[in-house]
This record gives sequence, C-alpha cells and structure tokens, in this order.
Amino acid sequence: MAWREDAKITKLESDTLTAAALTATTATVTTGNITTGNITTAAVTNLTINGKKTPVTATLTPAAGAANVTNVTIQLKDGSGTALANAAVVDVWLSDAATGLGITGTGASGTPAPTTGTILGILTAKKAWRVVSNASGVIVLEITDTAKTGFYVAVGANNTVIAISAQLVAGNYG
Repeated sequence: MAWREDAKITKLESDTLTAAALTATTATVTTGNITTGNITTAAVTNLTINGKKTPVTATLTPAAGAANVTNVTIQLKDGSGTALANAAVVDVWLSDAATGLGITGTGASGTPAPTTGTILGILTAKKAWRVVSNASGVIVLEITDTAKTGFYVAVGANNTVIAISAQLVAGNYG
C-alpha cells in the first residue's frame, strides 16, 4: 500500500508494522506519526482520514418489506466492530456466490434502490451500485424481486470485499 502525504491520514491504529524504511523490520505501533518512508506491510485495525473512520466490516440484516420486497440494512463498522459515526462510500452488489465473488447473472425484477443512503453511481443495472451511507454509516437497500431470488448482498470498501449477507430466502421478501 502506498501512502500519499496529500491523503491527510490523521490517525493510524495498527497491530504490526513492517517497513523497509524502519531500522527494525517489525514494530508495534499503538500511537504515533509516520512522517516519511514506505510501509511494506501493515495490519491496520482502524484507519482515520480527515477525522473520518473508514469502513472495514459491516453487518447486513435482511427484513421482509412490502409484497416481493426485502430491505437489507447495512451497518458499516470500523476495524474494532464499532458502527461508523460518519458517512462512507462503498460498493454494493448482488451475487450468486456465498463468497460475494462475482455479480449475479439474474438481476432483480425491480430496480433496487436505497431508502437510506444515496446511490452515487450504477455499476451494473439492477445488480451493482456505488453508494454513500447516511451520517451513521447506515444503508438500507430495498430489493424488489417477484422471483424472490436467493441473492447474496455483498459490500466492498477500500478495494476489499468487507461483508456478505446470508443468502436471501423467500421469507426475507414480503
């Protein structure tokens, strides 16, 4: 991972840090500043940029809505498992795989849309979106599908798949 000075990283909490620029090859950092050098390997628990925590994981909870509708609540969380207290941008997609790898071959019959959060862009119609959460790190994705397809809802942030729902079942749809 390359660090840019203009990224204004204001806080780094880490388990272990290994960098070629350090005299020791491994260091544990609980509090401190990195002012120069390259980080070769870092295991970061919480990354704060401009005072905002970035999402590292999420909890996805489906609930039946109106007829043929499921509402999937996505709560974005930091590396400590604490709900974000700020908005964050993530990618959300429907997948056929429990791993979240790949976009579903079958789109929802309706056009899924967030009832909480905002779509910034459609990546694949009826299948994948870039979404910004509300100020509490929450997105509620409303999926209308007359076939009540067993999608997995996947969330990605920071170029990583961070969470995948259990497979939706008929009971998750109204």
